[in-house]
Amino acid sequence: MLAFKVVVKLLCLCLGSCHRHLPAPPPGGLISTEPERGVLIDEDGRERIFHGTNVVYKGHPYVPPMLPIDTMTSFGEEDMERIASWGMNNVRLGLSWAGAEPQKGELNYTYLASLRNIVDALGSKGIYTYVELHQDALAERFCGNGIPTWAIDTNMAASFPQPLKGPVKYPVNETDGLPSEADCKRALWADYYGTKAVGASFQNLYDNVDGVGDHLANLWREVASFFKNCTWLLGYELMNEPWAGDIWNKPMLAYPGVADRENLAPFYKRLAGAIRDVDSNHLIMFEPIPWNNWFKSGFDEKPCDAAFENKSVYAYHYYHPPDLMAPSEYMGYRTQDAKRLRSAGFLTEFSTSWNVPDDTAPQHDLQHAKDVIAAAESFKQSWSGWEYKVFHPSAGRHPMTPGDMSMFHPNGTLDSGIVSAVSQPYARAVAGIIISNKFTEAKSYRRSSYVLEYNVSKRCKLPTEVYANEAMHYPGGLTVTVSVQDESRFLHRAKAVYNATARIVLVTHSPYIADGARVTLKMESKQMLAGLVIETLV
Repeated sequence: MLAFKVVVKLLCLCLGSCHRHLPAPPPGGLISTEPERGVLIDEDGRERIFHGTNVVYKGHPYVPPMLPIDTMTSFGEEDMERIASWGMNNVRLGLSWAGAEPQKGELNYTYLASLRNIVDALGSKGIYTYVELHQDALAERFCGNGIPTWAIDTNMAASFPQPLKGPVKYPVNETDGLPSEADCKRALWADYYGTKAVGASFQNLYDNVDGVGDHLANLWREVASFFKNCTWLLGYELMNEPWAGDIWNKPMLAYPGVADRENLAPFYKRLAGAIRDVDSNHLIMFEPIPWNNWFKSGFDEKPCDAAFENKSVYAYHYYHPPDLMAPSEYMGYRTQDAKRLRSAGFLTEFSTSWNVPDDTAPQHDLQHAKDVIAAAESFKQSWSGWEYKVFHPSAGRHPMTPGDMSMFHPNGTLDSGIVSAVSQPYARAVAGIIISNKFTEAKSYRRSSYVLEYNVSKRCKLPTEVYANEAMHYPGGLTVTVSVQDESRFLHRAKAVYNATARIVLVTHSPYIADGARVTLKMESKQMLAGLVIETLV
């Protein structure tokens, strides 16, 4: 009977059909970086690691509905409770310039309020959010999404999609100035990046032609004003997957590092400065050109000035292809970039979807997801997987996510393998310096293990928090032990308690523990389907 209950509990968790209302953990407050070590920390000084997902709605109205709940486009309370039950503590929330400023100079505050509602609702579940300016192929004018049509030079856009389809130019309708959906489907949306019109339009944005860059900076200033008081806001990601610029007239921009240095660095400084005019507290996250940074990005400095040195995060993506290195090798180079720039690293996209049979999409099978997560664990990197749901209308000129990449199958069921991979145990807040943080899942759940090692920092007053989903990874029962290695003669220097309701192991230190003492926390499967050992004192 006990085994049956465990199986039912596991199925409920995997399929998302039953949720407990998980208590929100106490917030660590604003998140900053420690530039010397390249890590994220909270106001208590604890090292923080974030696991989460993307919620990016492409196409009008550019924000997912919170009701009614479905498995394709909604993002409501049930979804938030579900991802919280998986241990996720961050969401990358897409911001569309086209949604925020559909007409030049007229901000859509109703749209911003809808995003703010999602941020606040996620916070009530103990989940941080960072807002990112999303674009794919820049704009719907180019069969993509992102910036509004009024921000595109009409004469420059007239050649689209040359030379992709030879001399062919897509006509636009008189109502909205956009090409037809049928024409847009004549090529893969990502191929439109290589057109002359898209490259030149990106260059206009970077060079602030006709003040279009200033308009975007003003948008970020207004967005930051709208979100700066959010308790559970991580920060702002300046732009998703920026293109190199006008590579047709300036071919050297395609060379690794050049566009980062010549185009993105000054562009990001303008945007970061606008945000800092109104919000000095939250993180600013910046991406390199996603496909040509290889061994080293071209940035020589981060976009924030010295006064905000501890508020910069180097964001990057990993997809195979275009990234042809193994996950661990690629992440090694990106974390070197982050440390060189005295920033924390954050993997803001990688594939966490069911194995879609689509040759146009990057690799996204279960083992690939596990490999990327293991690499992130090894380098102490936070991450947000792509993507929780499809999040776009079934029709439109916006990019259709390749193969409808989602954690949900087309029949509405969750991919239990992906759920298991993204919900593995991890240290989400550590009262010290992490040495290692590793989960090992053997062939049998009963032999799963997790080990966290860290050196104590006595400036931290809040406990270490480790997410542990007993039903998912330890259905036979969970044994938690903690040990301390230092020169002190005092006993009971650390205590580990597993809260099954919150799915959190809390490790607290006694006042007598030595600063820098080595703490080792182990979570192991019991060999029999029996009781749960919830605490061990050392």
